[in-house]
Amino acid sequence: MLPPGHIAAGYLATKLFLNASNPEMNTVQTDQLLLWSMFFAFAPDLDMFYAFLKEKSFRHTGKTFSHRQFITHIPLVWFILGISISFLSQNEFVRYFGLIIWFSSWSHFILDSENMGVRWLYPFSKKFFALKNPGVSDVNNANGFFNHWFNLIKIYHQKYKLTFYTEAILICTTLVVFLI
Repeated sequence: MLPPGHIAAGYLATKLFLNASNPEMNTVQTDQLLLWSMFFAFAPDLDMFYAFLKEKSFRHTGKTFSHRQFITHIPLVWFILGISISFLSQNEFVRYFGLIIWFSSWSHFILDSENMGVRWLYPFSKKFFALKNPGVSDVNNANGFFNHWFNLIKIYHQKYKLTFYTEAILICTTLVVFLI
């Protein structure tokens, strides 16, 4: 999935969580949590910058390695980080912040589990779990930064319609919820 879909999913997951748990926070604090949720929903893909460095290009072909093999794509890391912050804090905002780290990053992993997958059981197993093509990355040979991303959208639309339409629905739903 592309960054806008992950960001939208993190926002919606946190919005639902905050509405269901009804924390005693002011509007500024809940808005801050929503902003952080969008960041942490995208954060596992920050490893792409390392992938760009490793490939010596502003595109990642997927030929030599998968960015999903890096530590930022290990659900256990985000779980431990979020739960630790939440349990160690005496402040309600910080406790929720920890939970948001966990929930938002895992919304990312759930979406990544549609295609190619996530190593849900790492460090106990290096196996990728996915609905389709576990551990297999599509090769994107488009030349140029923007062509790379447009080609990735094209690949999603042609080969992974579930991912493509899920992302479109998440983005549209987020816009509606945000504007209401």
